[in-house]
Amino acid sequence: MSAPVVFEDWMDDGACSRMPTFTILKLTIQQRLCGDCPVRVECLAYGRQHGAEGDVWGGEVITRPKTEQRTCPQCGSQFETTPSSQRRFCSSRCGGLFHSPPKQQPAPPRPARRAPSTCEICGTGLPHQRRRYCSRECWNRARALAVKPVTTCEGCGTSFTPPRNRPTTARFCSRRCSNSRSRTRKDA
Repeated sequence: MSAPVVFEDWMDDGACSRMPTFTILKLTIQQRLCGDCPVRVECLAYGRQHGAEGDVWGGEVITRPKTEQRTCPQCGSQFETTPSSQRRFCSSRCGGLFHSPPKQQPAPPRPARRAPSTCEICGTGLPHQRRRYCSRECWNRARALAVKPVTTCEGCGTSFTPPRNRPTTARFCSRRCSNSRSRTRKDA
């Protein structure tokens, strides 16, 4: 049902002003009638402000979206929105505050660096903490002083130092002992 129309001056110039008020036209005819109307803009503005839902004003059907009240989860204020809207917050500021991570405490200060270490062989200071020796010479001396594992050969029974790449798995002192051992197994 149409709301009562408050008469305004521009309405006399409208294309529909010459139509009798009781004439009910089809929607398409009403919209076509508004197409060439000289006061279409004013009519549409009036209809959006005062027209009832379903009325034609300025060539458009007036619709009023249904609204609902929602509560902003950030600030708790009420705001109005349409039921189909996915809007959860009253403003973009509240949305940003809600989704931003809480402020972190500043990181604790790093522990002080350890004092520079010294060479394990000669005792001179080292520039880097990861190094154990000050020079290649000290490294070679450390290798010479290192206790090397000694293993007994299963072929001939002599003691030998296994190679560095397999210190625990070496069973023979030489290839000849290894081959002689494999021959004795084949013969048996």
